[in-house]
Amino acid sequence: MADMKHTSDYLGLIIFQNGIYSALRTNYLMQYIPSSDRYIQASNRYNNLGAECSCKTNAACMSQAELYNLERYSFSISSTTGDGVTTVYTTRLFTVPGMMVGCSPYSSLLQSSLACFYSQSCIQRMQIFIHGFSLVSPLSSSHFQIDATVEHLLNELFIESWNEQRNFTNYFDICSPLSCTYTYDRRFNLLHIIVTIISVFGGVQMTVFLIAPFIVKIIRRCQKCKRQCNATDNLSTEIELETNSNQSLKDRFMSFVNKMKMKLLTLNMFPYLSDITDGIYSTRVYLLSFVVGIIILVFYASISVQIRSITVYQPSLNEYEQLYKQYSPRLVCPCTRLSISYSSMIDIVPHYHQVCLSDFIKDDIWFLYFRGVPLPLNTLDFRVMGMGWFSLLQTLCRMSNETVTNELSVFNHMQFMSSQVVPNDLFSIQTSALIRQFQQQV
Repeated sequence: MADMKHTSDYLGLIIFQNGIYSALRTNYLMQYIPSSDRYIQASNRYNNLGAECSCKTNAACMSQAELYNLERYSFSISSTTGDGVTTVYTTRLFTVPGMMVGCSPYSSLLQSSLACFYSQSCIQRMQIFIHGFSLVSPLSSSHFQIDATVEHLLNELFIESWNEQRNFTNYFDICSPLSCTYTYDRRFNLLHIIVTIISVFGGVQMTVFLIAPFIVKIIRRCQKCKRQCNATDNLSTEIELETNSNQSLKDRFMSFVNKMKMKLLTLNMFPYLSDITDGIYSTRVYLLSFVVGIIILVFYASISVQIRSITVYQPSLNEYEQLYKQYSPRLVCPCTRLSISYSSMIDIVPHYHQVCLSDFIKDDIWFLYFRGVPLPLNTLDFRVMGMGWFSLLQTLCRMSNETVTNELSVFNHMQFMSSQVVPNDLFSIQTSALIRQFQQQV
């Protein structure tokens, strides 16, 4: 759009500086003088904000579009400048709301609005003077202001809205991951605890079995030095059990408990030691150390974290979404295709202003609006300039459509790069950013 504006300004400057005549006679008139057998150039004048403006000195002259009843006109030559001056005597019939006429049809069109085309009453008034307007219907409401200029509409490329669709399903199908791998942490797994205990059981048992006698000997020697006792104490225990067939069940149970207690107290797992007492104490140290070691192993296995890796091959979209909900931070799904065209996952359709789709400009029907217009007319009468006005509007709509179509073609061929499947929520954010960037660049 910026290039088109620069081109328009450049062409307008060339036309003005070189005094090029408008085919619609909006800037200059050629008047034939029969008495002198020559033509005189006369510049048009417009009432610009209450002040008269000449196209010879200002190419931006314009005024409100009006319909006139031409009564007569006269032509004279200015005594000061030598220019031809045409004086037109008219009666104003109707002022067209929003429409402008001026030296440059294009510039005056840009400063015009479509306010009249939204009003049924305005169109009915136009039908009185231009019967072809009976073929058209008023424009419906728009998100643009009714008095928005055509230049503003052109800057927006006459686009009312964009219909945007993002297709994550197509993206996933084209990405087509062969597998998805995820990891998760697992705590207090009973099977893991049992396997851990079994794997270290032999080592713990052997270590404690070898160390226990040395620990007991050191403790015993310390006790002997403290008591200053050089003799070795002998532990002898006599247990006399009298079994009476007439004992009660309770007495038998208590007798069994006492017997087991004595067996535990005299348990000796180190019979090769010369001192029985050392063997008994070594057994107790061994069992206590072994139990403590098992407890430590169970506690460690219960609080330790095991990281497990699971791979799902050729996941469907539903499977991927379920995996993402549960294991999103640690889910990895490599794509088989690293680049995907925007057109495969994004669909952008512009909706244009109704005037670009209406009978006002469709199929050159605007030419019929001015068929049968009575002549002669004032040169500045909208019935004379209107045909060019609608022709330009049709051209601007077509140029806007071509511009958007070309930009969409470039956009659709661009590639979206991703080595892994992009989650649906992130996919929506990224595609929305791409769409906004495209709309800003158009």
